[in-house]
Amino acid sequence: MKEKYVFGASLPRSGTKLYTFALNENKRISIVSNPNVELFRFLKKDYSNKFKVRKKIKNFKTNYMLDDYYGPYKKLDLLKYILNSNLNIRFKGDLKEFQNKSFERSKREIADLSRYMKQISGLTYKEIFENQIEIIKKRDKHTGDWVGFSESWAIEFFPAIARTFPNAKFLVNLRDPRATIYANQNAINKAQILSYSRHFRKQIALISQYMRSKILKNKIHVFSYESLVFEPENTIRKICDFLGTKFDKRSIEFKNFYSHSKGHKFDGDSHTFIKLYDFDKERTYFWKKKINTDIQKYIEFLCYYELKACGYKLFFDLKNLLKNNKKKIETLIKNDLKKKANWRTDSGDIEKEIKFEFSRYTQNKPNTKKNIEKYFLTKDFYNMKLKNDKIDTSKYLESYNQTLNQC
Repeated sequence: MKEKYVFGASLPRSGTKLYTFALNENKRISIVSNPNVELFRFLKKDYSNKFKVRKKIKNFKTNYMLDDYYGPYKKLDLLKYILNSNLNIRFKGDLKEFQNKSFERSKREIADLSRYMKQISGLTYKEIFENQIEIIKKRDKHTGDWVGFSESWAIEFFPAIARTFPNAKFLVNLRDPRATIYANQNAINKAQILSYSRHFRKQIALISQYMRSKILKNKIHVFSYESLVFEPENTIRKICDFLGTKFDKRSIEFKNFYSHSKGHKFDGDSHTFIKLYDFDKERTYFWKKKINTDIQKYIEFLCYYELKACGYKLFFDLKNLLKNNKKKIETLIKNDLKKKANWRTDSGDIEKEIKFEFSRYTQNKPNTKKNIEKYFLTKDFYNMKLKNDKIDTSKYLESYNQTLNQC
């Protein structure tokens, strides 16, 4: 069978290793976790430069940051440009810098393959992606049907990949942001709550559009970390069905999972440093027992519509958050934006960000497509919100939500 590419997207601490290690036990699938975010960072910068030239924009900051695109219309226009692009563009960055950054980054996640990253190259991003796949194939002399990788932050590049590789398929792994933000806040590399929440919102907004788009319809499969842990066989079978690949029971036998990077059986990758020996349900809801109540209110405020669309149980009513907790949330935003963080995608203007976040809920119904996209990124998600529709993940969160009720 002709080899096909599979690409995944997630956010940090969403269980990417768990699902990729599970799928790798299937001889027909070879997928690695977070091998090279620099590939997308350089790609985003080259897209930004082309966008500036095409739009004749002089005061638009171009950088390597993978953005959330909320706020200024220029950021939204850049997102649209990326969504309508492909990978047949020339690599314009410093190749040696790219190779060095790729090497350093890969040592964290794919140490067994990192030495090959010093030679990663290509005239176009299509060639670099193909080169990245060839490096992945060195791990196990891949002879199966599907080969690829899952990377954090990079969901906006799916359409460009799909146009370049028509046979490719795509996976999106979601996880409750209240859990992942709690984990990130207690990790060494802390993430800003506002920026992380916006990236979660970006995921949901783009998923709602991708499910309807011609380029990705029937080529994208969305699942949740919670369904993987509570129903591993059902979740993995659905992924295999999506890929048209036979299910392998080894994919749900945790004892089989192997970390090539560490050279031993997979035993988890958590800020708690507690070793993992099975699909641990407690890790899905531990946050509920420990998270600060005000921080939980803050996250639910930021992600209210998106959590609801995914089917995650909400513990605070939106009207109550807006009416009785407004001052508290304003203070939380201020404190969040004043803290040092390893990365952030906000504007740095605290009052501007507070106004923007409350405007998503308190403004009159947006009367233009531009305004809808400013606050919700895609019209598809806005319509989903209006109709109170949900994405497919909601069907498989019953056990998780019941457990949260008992915490």
